[in-house]
Amino acid sequence: MIRGEIIQRVIPTLLFGLLLVTSAAIALHAVGFQMAIFGDPETHARFPSMPIARTLHILAGGTVVLIGGFQFSQR
Repeated sequence: MIRGEIIQRVIPTLLFGLLLVTSAAIALHAVGFQMAIFGDPETHARFPSMPIARTLHILAGGTVVLIGGFQFSQR
């Protein structure tokens, strides 16, 4: 009985942790792309023509992805 209770608590916690880690990785990817660390050179060449739109799209999108995993938290 105790083993089953442990499994019911540990597995969801591990999966939630995995969700948060992958969300953080995607958010860091958005920040790296915004800073032109990596990405398509053609896309980065178009960035000066739309600074507000690109900043809002990439950084806000990365933020939403980062905090999105918390919507599943029951705590």
